[in-house]
Amino acid sequence: ITDINNPAGSAEAQSSIAVMFDFLSTEVENYNHIPGGANVLYMDGHVEFHRYATGPVTRALAVLIGSV
Repeated sequence: ITDINNPAGSAEAQSSIAVMFDFLSTEVENYNHIPGGANVLYMDGHVEFHRYATGPVTRALAVLIGSV
């Protein structure tokens, strides 16, 4: 929910919601990128590279999605 009087508020919210990301793993040999990390696509369309253990690219998420 954003302020209807602030059109930039919705863009700011969309730029922080991750939509999809590269394959995550807890095993180094399965990393897509060296150094370990993943590209993350956000709802507003921009992509950022996050190193392992930052943002949504965490060990907890790798274990949760079953790519141990």
